[in-house]
Amino acid sequence: EDPGDVVAWGLLADVCQRSGDQRGAAEACEALARSSSVRDHQLLAWYDAGRIWADEAQDEDRAMVAFEAAAAIDVAYEETFDRLSRLYVVRKMQAELATLLERRLEGISDPEERLAMEVRRGRALLDVGDAEGARVAFEAALAQRPDDANALSAFADLCVAQKDWDAAEQALVRRARLLPMADEQRDVYARLGELYSRHLVNLSRAEVALKEVLKRAPDDVATAERLVDVYRRQNDPARALELQQELVGRSQSPEEKRRRLVELAAIHEQTAHDNRKAEQTLEAARREFPQDVVILRALADFYTRHHQAPAVNILLDRAGSDARRALAASRFSTGLFEV
Repeated sequence: EDPGDVVAWGLLADVCQRSGDQRGAAEACEALARSSSVRDHQLLAWYDAGRIWADEAQDEDRAMVAFEAAAAIDVAYEETFDRLSRLYVVRKMQAELATLLERRLEGISDPEERLAMEVRRGRALLDVGDAEGARVAFEAALAQRPDDANALSAFADLCVAQKDWDAAEQALVRRARLLPMADEQRDVYARLGELYSRHLVNLSRAEVALKEVLKRAPDDVATAERLVDVYRRQNDPARALELQQELVGRSQSPEEKRRRLVELAAIHEQTAHDNRKAEQTLEAARREFPQDVVILRALADFYTRHHQAPAVNILLDRAGSDARRALAASRFSTGLFEV
């Protein structure tokens, strides 16, 4: 058989694929590509070889070699760029990915497509750890269109990864002003709330951002809890207590209510400095949930912190009596024995 016979290699590839010999089919496509002197035939054969290696033969190393050969002819052909860039990202092949992205970008003249590719290039470089290359790509995209929401989002992600909190804030604020949909705005304000409360430590701005989230999603309990924390850190017990009491009332389960009651008592004690109110809150919770170990421990810890040893002993005696009565009635909670 003449290895230079392009038609023969094509027929062999077809026969191998039909018979289930995927490796043989991929190798026949490679041989066809090497044998052909027609650019389009070479490109199609290398692409088919890469696709078969990747999808059928499950050999990503051989697939990468084939897609590289196809990209050398036309990087924009079919899914050549997408498939090869994913392989580079998985393998953290930073230099190869950067070169591939540059070549793909060079072939784009449409401004919209070029902008989208710059953003994609930045995200891909960030995925392989090239933060500086990613920054250059995002800044190039924003130079073309300063108010592009996708570019701003990607740039904010980069700034967070680099702990450049001021730049992240600016990008997120600009993006929030551009988004028309409430769900998208909610996500951005949630990120700003996290940024202000944890990194930039600007609690007044954190409060505004979290309230913007709640304005768009009133039932977002996690955000309400973060806002309680912000109020506490602002030394604003009145608003912290009001919102925490609201969360207690919105509890969906006994476990959730018990946890929130303990947190309510902590606000009374640590933020409002009202020990009596904290004790009353824990005592009320204890009456409502007499066998709950979390509340018992919280109350015991409270008495211990305030050097009320007799109260601790009374509490433990009472818990022991409750456990004995519950055991006698066959309705005891195992948690009582953990106190």
